[in-house]
Amino acid sequence: MTRTATIWNEAFRVRSYETDPGGTASIQTICNYLQEAASNHAAHLGVSIEHLTERNLTWMLARLRVELDVHPAWRDEVVVETWPSGVDRLFAMREFVIRNAGGDAIGRASSAWLLIDRARRRPVRLPEFITSLELPDRASFRTSFPDRLPGEATGATDRSVRVRYSDLDLNGHVNNVRYVEWSVEGVEQEVLDAWIVRGLDFHFMAEGNYGDAVTVRSTRMSERDGMLTYGHVVRTANQELARARTEWVPR
Repeated sequence: MTRTATIWNEAFRVRSYETDPGGTASIQTICNYLQEAASNHAAHLGVSIEHLTERNLTWMLARLRVELDVHPAWRDEVVVETWPSGVDRLFAMREFVIRNAGGDAIGRASSAWLLIDRARRRPVRLPEFITSLELPDRASFRTSFPDRLPGEATGATDRSVRVRYSDLDLNGHVNNVRYVEWSVEGVEQEVLDAWIVRGLDFHFMAEGNYGDAVTVRSTRMSERDGMLTYGHVVRTANQELARARTEWVPR
């Protein structure tokens, strides 16, 4: 039986502990809102991690693109609007619009998710109970993702991180928002003080586990038209966990 996927709206109030020293919601906070809204919508549709566990399956985020026109401030209300937008090979695609309390769009995001066999830790084909969802008639923000983001480059700055138990998510590996946090923290303090993340692209490539020694390598790639662009590689000694590109504009 065909099921219709509704458009999900979820409101969040920016807490003081979700802001940076400038009083605006950090990009990590926005990514947490996206993750929470996506999870709750999946539960509403009967395809959440809890539902999938019965089939020995789970979701893992593979790609994420976020753009913010305006950063919400402390106590602002943020509404995340999200919906599934189709299938691309093994990926289940999901879109987001970020709105202020007045309903104006202040950002947007696209994501690609893999369905993972929990025992083998390998992607599987999306089953019919997922692909048969009738999708909302809404345009996608991102129609495709680049095959691979740039890797390591000269002039990079390294930051070392040890994976804590509190960094883990329901899948028992590092929460994807931690990679965002570590990458943002990898730039120079003068950038953190005077600039703010306008956009990011993330490619999540492997699982990080409790106790892992992680290196985050950040490289300033360009500065033009009032924007700084950084490349980031997150890795252990044996493998890359994620690659990213962040785009910064003056506060």
